[in-house]
Amino acid sequence: MDTTNYQIHLPALPDSWNRLSTEELEEVNRLYKRKEAMAAAGEEERADRIFKLKCFMLFLGLKIVRRTVTDENGETVFLFRRKGIRHLFERIPMRAWQVDQWIDQKLGFLDNPFARTVTPYGIIRLRMGTLRLKAPKDVMSDVSFAQYQSAQNLLIMYWDAQKVLQTLVRRKSTHAAIRMQLRRMKQARCRFLATLFNESVRETGEIREGRYLRKCKRRVWSFNSGQIQRNARWFSMVEARMFPVMVQYFQSVQEAYARMYPELFTSNGKKNGIYSPIKIEVEMINNIMKYQGFDDYDAVYDSEAVRILGIMNAMAKEAKEIEKMNQKYRKGK
Repeated sequence: MDTTNYQIHLPALPDSWNRLSTEELEEVNRLYKRKEAMAAAGEEERADRIFKLKCFMLFLGLKIVRRTVTDENGETVFLFRRKGIRHLFERIPMRAWQVDQWIDQKLGFLDNPFARTVTPYGIIRLRMGTLRLKAPKDVMSDVSFAQYQSAQNLLIMYWDAQKVLQTLVRRKSTHAAIRMQLRRMKQARCRFLATLFNESVRETGEIREGRYLRKCKRRVWSFNSGQIQRNARWFSMVEARMFPVMVQYFQSVQEAYARMYPELFTSNGKKNGIYSPIKIEVEMINNIMKYQGFDDYDAVYDSEAVRILGIMNAMAKEAKEIEKMNQKYRKGK
């Protein structure tokens, strides 16, 4: 086999999730789904290698002509070509050990999927292009506390529905029961997306001290709870490719929040018990209002989630310090 060296220009390999384009993110998540299916069949090591090889080709814009051939030295070689009809007869030989080395050196970030904090989308169009919706900013800096909680609850609902589906399949339930559960899962996915993508509304004024103050008319992107039910159905055609990407982004931001606010995302060591979620949330909001001086519940829920989480982290840290001081005081008695 002739392996004469020649130069071609290929794009640089990305070194983090934040370097990937929207299209690359969607394709990598699709490849990851295939990898999980292969790994579940007992081919975990092979699944990981194929996944990273396909990502390598995706990032460099290559197609594989022949998986492997052998050169005159007995070394295993991949044959690639660039995408596009103009490169139809192109052959780019790469030795297998070189490909493995590039993958190990450059694509290690693929092993940690929850590191995408740059927003994967900008403004999207649904409903035949008549509905314009905007994705959250980087690190979800513009996501309200109410929006953050709604998205988190819908994601938990989806995971619970996924567990129910696995149980139904394991018990060999009827096709009707399985189809119904699949519909519920799709509905949860669509609602999750509808929660995070905001509509544009016209801001004309505000009420201050009982008086209506007129502002310059402008359009702003803001969350309202009605958008979840109103827009969920329009995501049904795109949720298969968008949902995995937005879940990855949402969980990546949560990982970032966990580093920013360690007091909130660590176990407090208390024993499990029976709690009322509504009671806990009301107490939490009341404490935030007292701590920061918010006027009402809406002011808390409409504030940015990252701000409210910061307040909660400060409250938790302060409570911890008080508890330490109380323990020292009790010991000193």
